[in-house]
Amino acid sequence: MLIGLIASNYHRLALAKDLMSKGAPNNEVYRQVGIFGKREEFLATARRSDASQLVRSIERIAAADLAIKTSLSGGGAQGARLQLDLLICELAA
Repeated sequence: MLIGLIASNYHRLALAKDLMSKGAPNNEVYRQVGIFGKREEFLATARRSDASQLVRSIERIAAADLAIKTSLSGGGAQGARLQLDLLICELAA
């Protein structure tokens, strides 16, 4: 479930970045992305984000999700924890 929340936030950032690059007004970005609180902070984060890095991050999140679901790095809570730890370290770097 945690990976789903992370993926959702990165997807929303990528969508906002794309809409802003096409010149969409802030209100349209808010509406399409579904931003209800801390709007300006979210847009500032999207502006600072690199589009190609967002794509790589989303791909890495999907790979971690698949690895957990298929027990790629070992089954159970330990394998899932390892995948999640690696993902967070990569996203934070």
